[in-house]
Amino acid sequence: MKKCIRLSDKDNVATLLNEAANGDEFAISDKSNTQTGSITAAADIPFAHKIALKDISKGEEIVKMDAVIGLASRDIPCGTHVHIQNVLSIEGMRGVKDEI
Repeated sequence: MKKCIRLSDKDNVATLLNEAANGDEFAISDKSNTQTGSITAAADIPFAHKIALKDISKGEEIVKMDAVIGLASRDIPCGTHVHIQNVLSIEGMRGVKDEI
């Protein structure tokens, strides 16, 4: 089974440690390398990119390493790629959070 890592219990994304093809199953590990669950990729995702661990609604915070790294610019289904196509970065959020 392929692996991804979730660094905080509050994270709603994990970082892939292998490239994903749609349908690949991933073990979700914590920072102690203990498997805490699994997820199936619902899209092709490059190595070291983020995968949504749950459905993330438009406007919802994207949390990685227990820190908000951006806002969802559209709905992001569980198991899909979380990247610039669907995330407004913290830098880009200044003054526009209410518009999302």
